[in-house]
Amino acid sequence: MSEFIHRTVLLEEAVDALAISDTREGERTNGIFVDATFGRGGHSRLILERLGPRGRLVALDRDDEAVAAAGQISDARFTIERAKFSDLAVVLEGMGVAAVDGVLFDLGVSSPQLDDPQRGFSFRDHAALWFSLGVGLLVMQIGAYLIPALSAPQALAAVLLGSVLGAGLLAWVAAIGCRHGLSSSALIARSLGLRFALLPVGLNVVQLLGWTAFELVVMRDGTTAIARQLFSTDAAWLPWVATLAWGALLIALARGSMVGLARRFISRFGLPLVVASLCWLSYQFGSRLHAQGFEAWWSRPGDGSMGMMSALDLVIAMPVSWLPLVADYSRYGASASGTLRGTWLGYALANVWCYALGILIISTTPPGADLVATLLLAQGGLLALGLILIDETDNAYG
Repeated sequence: MSEFIHRTVLLEEAVDALAISDTREGERTNGIFVDATFGRGGHSRLILERLGPRGRLVALDRDDEAVAAAGQISDARFTIERAKFSDLAVVLEGMGVAAVDGVLFDLGVSSPQLDDPQRGFSFRDHAALWFSLGVGLLVMQIGAYLIPALSAPQALAAVLLGSVLGAGLLAWVAAIGCRHGLSSSALIARSLGLRFALLPVGLNVVQLLGWTAFELVVMRDGTTAIARQLFSTDAAWLPWVATLAWGALLIALARGSMVGLARRFISRFGLPLVVASLCWLSYQFGSRLHAQGFEAWWSRPGDGSMGMMSALDLVIAMPVSWLPLVADYSRYGASASGTLRGTWLGYALANVWCYALGILIISTTPPGADLVATLLLAQGGLLALGLILIDETDNAYG
């Protein structure tokens, strides 16, 4: 592996904000400053250049490799502590420091942490993550809209082409995020400038809140349907309890690590269970379609209520809806090529499967039937739907 050269993002701008040399000589210039996220020391080195001879710089990092890298700085004004930035007050208290003149937080990830495949997302991690994010009850429900508007061959062609195009665009942006090691908001700021970026970033936050609320509704309705079938109750409090329970789980997930979520849960446990559920449901409804007459279904024309381009737009919409977020995941990638291939393959496969399954389910049920109710009535549908709903949490978490 070639040696990695780390370039600190917004180096001058961040250190300028500390105003180390902008006040009277003997005060701020020789004050005490903190680099709460040392990384590879880009900010710390520039702070030391601007700091007066009697100044002091305290740096923190929880990464052993970062602490080792800090050993290259030979400066009596500099101190490195292995600690989380959340423990800053405790560290300063232990040093006898009651007040500081400035603190710098570079929140995010350091690219050297991702250069090691054991620390970043590999191709497999990306494929597992985006397959999981692509699977959802909502995708199946949207797929059901394609029939009977289109014929079966037209609907499946729209699903295949739309998934490849949409996931390809998603993967392209993911590779950009990985290459630069920046979050989505930082990429927007780099492209549009800090001030102009406030508008799209703000709109993205509003969109995320709406998307999370929508996913909570989907999970609430699915959970309520399962509870009603299991316990034969139609209590009015069921939707409220389901919403609160899913919301509490999302808050718990938000406190954890994205790398941990992808590696410890999705890749090892969640993905195999979801794939097994999709295989089982595909078998169940595929058998129904065969019994009802596959040839007749395949040759049945659509009613023309939706055109091919509208169908393509409907399919592409799902992967494209992740564009404002994809860099938040892909910046953890070990390589841009692995990120691109994993994201493209994982999401395209999940999108095709779930859209096609929605088409299959709606094609084998009477007109006007509810998709969730139909899933519950299928043999093993209760368990399969439950596993899909659990997997749906990462969509809302995203």
